[in-house]
Amino acid sequence: MLLPLLLLTTSLATQVPEASLELPELRREDLARWRSHVRPTAKELAFEQIDWIPEFAAGVRESERLGKPMLFWAMNGHPLGCT
Repeated sequence: MLLPLLLLTTSLATQVPEASLELPELRREDLARWRSHVRPTAKELAFEQIDWIPEFAAGVRESERLGKPMLFWAMNGHPLGCT
């Protein structure tokens, strides 16, 4: 089992060009450009404008009252990804 893993690791390591491992130089002059690249845009934050209903039963009642479908968003784990 160790030999196939070693061969796979060796073949993958030889396929990565050396230049792709270089990180860009971080300079104070580039801070504004990087900040605008990393921060979410207003369009990406549009979901924050939705009046989310955190209780399932209240969401069902509101959906029935308005005659509209309900989006049920369920996830496993902490909502901030802190597990």
